[in-house]
Amino acid sequence: MIIKESEYATCTKCNARRLVSEEKYGCDYCKSPIDIFNERDSVLEVTAFSHDYRSDKFHFCSWSCLFRELPKIKCDYFISLPYLSFDNSTPAVSLDAFWAAIREVAASNGN
Repeated sequence: MIIKESEYATCTKCNARRLVSEEKYGCDYCKSPIDIFNERDSVLEVTAFSHDYRSDKFHFCSWSCLFRELPKIKCDYFISLPYLSFDNSTPAVSLDAFWAAIREVAASNGN
């Protein structure tokens, strides 16, 4: 999700526009800033596919955020979840964080 739009400055003499700052992306649940282009190993990407051939992408900073937002994602076909990486060095998207998020979901459902 975009948490800050790109900013442009317009030259007062020639009306040319130049980029002042690029758009900033954030977690679709907690809005924490994430760099979806340069930090691929620390971002969890989810794609929701529809029968009308549309797809929506969501980005999360942690498994916990992903599982909290997942029930709210509207989808009429299927959702592609991120793969589990056994050698990821980012704690929030590690295998241990995945299992902790699963336990959190189970506990919130009374299991």
